[in-house]
Amino acid sequence: MMKNNENHQRPTIALTGVDEYIGYSLLKQLSGQAEVIALSRYVDKREHREHAEWRACDFFSIDDVEKGLEGTDYAVYLIPSMLSTARLTQAKFEDINVILAEHFGRAAQKNGVKQIVYWSGLVPPDTKKNALSRFLHSRLEVQQILESFGIPVTTIRTGLIDEPESSSLSEVMNTLEHSIGNEELFGKTMDIGGLDVTTYEEMLKQTAEVERIMRKHTVKSDVRSVQRILLPEGKNATWTAAYYLSWLSSFAKPLLRTIIDDSGICRVYIACDRRPLLELTYSSPSSASAYAVYQITGGTFVNTKESLHGRLEFMQIPGTQECIVAIHDYVPSLPWFLYSFTQAKVHIWVMYAFRKNLLRLILQHDL
Repeated sequence: MMKNNENHQRPTIALTGVDEYIGYSLLKQLSGQAEVIALSRYVDKREHREHAEWRACDFFSIDDVEKGLEGTDYAVYLIPSMLSTARLTQAKFEDINVILAEHFGRAAQKNGVKQIVYWSGLVPPDTKKNALSRFLHSRLEVQQILESFGIPVTTIRTGLIDEPESSSLSEVMNTLEHSIGNEELFGKTMDIGGLDVTTYEEMLKQTAEVERIMRKHTVKSDVRSVQRILLPEGKNATWTAAYYLSWLSSFAKPLLRTIIDDSGICRVYIACDRRPLLELTYSSPSSASAYAVYQITGGTFVNTKESLHGRLEFMQIPGTQECIVAIHDYVPSLPWFLYSFTQAKVHIWVMYAFRKNLLRLILQHDL
């Protein structure tokens, strides 16, 4: 790590993963040499210590991540795989990891972060990408996304660590600390330890305790639903969002109809009912060509007393023609049992049909 002297101020480091053993241990280690910003969703009972500040951060919210990284020089990415805080999550962990990495990279770029240090999994040598486990494939994808924002990324890849007091953990901790601010390691990837044989089941065990803590703090009946789709060549997230809202009306006709007014508000109606099922308001400040955000601002399908930050987001994965379509912080008005077996399943079916429709467009273009 960058050493300080009388002529240099202490660097400011944003640290994630502080709800796990390694992240919290690194917090104590780094605060001896730097100002540390510890980012966590739950900071109510956290005590500030000298040179360490806790900031509340929901990594699924780009606004939260941007605020969390304000004023930081370096950032350490230890966000656990499969991190989710919703009561119901309809998603593959790979797609969740994409959202978290994209938000982090974009926020780091906006805040002028000088370096991201990323802890990843060790990839067996001479292994083709399509032969990797889902866990390792996702780790590589996260690395590629973080690197796509033009910020130097130092990637530390290690094998599975299952003992808190092991020598391997000490080596990882020291390497993480040494990498922060070390310009010689900017853009480098370092392998530590033996082969990583992490399987999907082992990954679940690693994150089980974090998930248990998250669920304990989850009090509202909210939903997170994430799907990955393939876009036609040359199309982006903004096009996908507009196309989806238009397609939804024709797909479910005459059961559903959608109306979009000049201000960008989309209302979804059922049959001849004058009350909208959903009202989606386009958020121009939070959107660009690669990502489009619609706030869920009303409708009979929404519990407006609890759903303050519900949103529908379309996010193109950097450097690809893949797009993530995600619903975050949505609280349904239907009783939970009824919602789980009706509306939740219908949404998955609709997204499957939308994915198939886009594939047909791609095939027609290729013919």
